[in-house]
Amino acid sequence: MSTVILCNGNYAKTPYSLIAEDIRLFSVEEVCYYLYKNAFFLQEDFFCDALLDWMRNELGLTSFADNLLLLRSKEEALLRSIEYLFLATGYYTETEVEKVKAIMSEGNSLSVEERRKMRADVYCRKQKYKPALSEYEELLL
Repeated sequence: MSTVILCNGNYAKTPYSLIAEDIRLFSVEEVCYYLYKNAFFLQEDFFCDALLDWMRNELGLTSFADNLLLLRSKEEALLRSIEYLFLATGYYTETEVEKVKAIMSEGNSLSVEERRKMRADVYCRKQKYKPALSEYEELLL
């Protein structure tokens, strides 16, 4: 990421890597920023065990990780998890949370294939050809 992000919490020695996008996140605030900027393309599996373990072990955010784990079993888990994280960190306001909800709602009206195609197109525009190719190949299966 090329944008400066104000981080008030812990900064990880070992980053959380989003391999497909070649992005490394070092703080919960960077996770929030990533979620905000990519809300349209997010999938339910974003808050996976690896991310929660990283939050717990690298950032010392045990209660955040535990709460996110509980939210995974709820309806609209992704949306609830994002809302929780944004408000618990205080990184985004309720108005910004509502904006993300609207973006995600718009994205949810599309099929999985349509979102995958759009994500692949974005990867191409960002010249991230390997993840773009991977997305396009998945669409062909």
